[in-house]
Amino acid sequence: MFRNRRRTTCVAALIVGLAMLAAPPPAEATFQIRISNDGGTTFNPAITDNGIGDLDPAVGAIFVNVGALSIRGFSTNFVSVGQTNFDLAVAGQAAAGTYDLVVQSSFDGINTAPPPQVLNYNFTGSATGPVGTLAATMRTFIDDANALFGTGAIVGDTGSLTVPNAGSLQFNASDPYSATAEIRLVGTITGNLSLSFDNNNSITPAPAPAAIALALSGIPALGVGAWIRRRRTPAVA
Repeated sequence: MFRNRRRTTCVAALIVGLAMLAAPPPAEATFQIRISNDGGTTFNPAITDNGIGDLDPAVGAIFVNVGALSIRGFSTNFVSVGQTNFDLAVAGQAAAGTYDLVVQSSFDGINTAPPPQVLNYNFTGSATGPVGTLAATMRTFIDDANALFGTGAIVGDTGSLTVPNAGSLQFNASDPYSATAEIRLVGTITGNLSLSFDNNNSITPAPAPAAIALALSGIPALGVGAWIRRRRTPAVA
């Protein structure tokens, strides 16, 4: 029985190893941020990582100033089969006025696989001062068509959530695919407002790959089979 158990464990390890070796090579990825002042009806031209308008020279980081607001986006390991991390933050001083601000960061070429994948999200934020009617919502979604800011083939979507909010959702995407993080601020501010909002995400393969579960599911059966064989073997006088 122990020999069969070791053999089954080796088979599971081999299956996982072959899956990793069969993973596609890293794709060329594009990372961008775009901003809308009318609730997403129209967007200003997108700012590309290390392109015109990006004030952060680091790869995988975009920094943009909009008045007294600072907008930062980060993405790391976004072509890794093991994990993808990405973050969008809006912070600074907002003057009195009416807002319908939408900020989105998006990148394509994600190879975190195999499916099913898990999106873990953590939406946080705070505002200090005369808030008025200002409300903040956040959203993260996955597009299997691998399009920047893509909504044509959404396979995972947190929906629009108020802060604070955290959780996870499972999705199935064939790599490469894209991810988009969003922060929306809508309402009226009656005076200068200090605010800080953060949309933090990671993507990993599901914790229990189907290959491992299938291989390990045979271990109890092997034990029962060995017990039956022992019961059928005549005792030696």
